[in-house]
Amino acid sequence: MFTVAIKVLPAKSVLLTTIAQEKCLLKNAQTTHLRLKDQNIKPTVNAMVDFFGDGGGPCEPCPADTYCENGDKSICPLHSASVRLSNNINDCSCIKGYHGADGETCTLCPSDSYCPGGDLIIPCRASSESNKGSFSSDFCICEPGTYADPDEPVDRTCLICVSGVWCHAGNSTQCPSGSTSETGATGEADCSCMAGYGQQTVTSICSLCEPGTYKEQIGALACTECAESM
Repeated sequence: MFTVAIKVLPAKSVLLTTIAQEKCLLKNAQTTHLRLKDQNIKPTVNAMVDFFGDGGGPCEPCPADTYCENGDKSICPLHSASVRLSNNINDCSCIKGYHGADGETCTLCPSDSYCPGGDLIIPCRASSESNKGSFSSDFCICEPGTYADPDEPVDRTCLICVSGVWCHAGNSTQCPSGSTSETGATGEADCSCMAGYGQQTVTSICSLCEPGTYKEQIGALACTECAESM
């Protein structure tokens, strides 16, 4: 006779666990229901699939990132995960930064979007961009030449950079003293000396024109000496 020793546990809370463990212990002997029948317990599918183990050996709860069917344990597909005691490949969902149907191939999240997990692909807000593999709207950064609206707490709107500043990575920076820029400037190089300010040859600093000199245009020009009066 094939005998199985069963640890006595509180029946109400561990009944299904006991059923699943007996199933693993009796698997190789092909007497899966023998012990259960003696106890007048009717096994269920759910009781059998959340555990794994070799026939004749102890059963163990199915760990996270796997799924267990009929006493066998399988690893979730690449870049997917599951909770403990999963019993079907469809319990494996794509991790953050990837997307795909449950139980199927998970693909890296495309640029200019973010993937919080599962099969979701959410586009970045207007005038913002993200790298591949992003998983939160925090990774959607305003495009160069735009900046994030400081009056909005989250998922801030990207606004066009105003004149006199340049914008990069969602931030706006004032042009150096004596210089300005057109709208949509993307870097400090877009800032040019204002009228009345000349650009120094060595330092490229914009300095106020000296008395007796002038500059009418915006740009990287030196101040011009005034004409002598007759």
